[in-house]
Amino acid sequence: VFWIILIANILVVFIALLSVFTDLPLNFLGLTLVAFGGSTPDFFVDLTMAKKGLGQTAASGIFAGQYFNIGIGFGASLTRTVLTYGNQSFKLLDTSNTSIINMILLGCLAGGLIVALVYGHLQNYVYKKGFAIYSLLLYGCFLASVTLLSF
Repeated sequence: VFWIILIANILVVFIALLSVFTDLPLNFLGLTLVAFGGSTPDFFVDLTMAKKGLGQTAASGIFAGQYFNIGIGFGASLTRTVLTYGNQSFKLLDTSNTSIINMILLGCLAGGLIVALVYGHLQNYVYKKGFAIYSLLLYGCFLASVTLLSF
């Protein structure tokens, strides 16, 4: 645990330094570098499970991993912050690029989840090539739009 905390702190300092040198917003670096680094191992584990015929387990892992990040990661860090510094406000409705990027992220996340559930229900939970292409295009549009807003 000590090593994980140490490496996490080093990565946070590195990302903050990268933000200073590149003038990129911290939330952009978080939703690209941090997201890629945190999700890559999950991707390969889920891909391997699906290849071995454990698609349902892989799908459960995909959604459970994200729910763990939201429930435990966000919940624990927010609890610690609130206990230390008091209530926190998130200004999602102002017109700063950071807020707009966060709104796009939340919208794509909610939209993608809703479409995944509706599509699954309509197709008796058989996901086909069309849904795969939709998912890739949605992420591509999301990444392109937040990249343009960040530069």
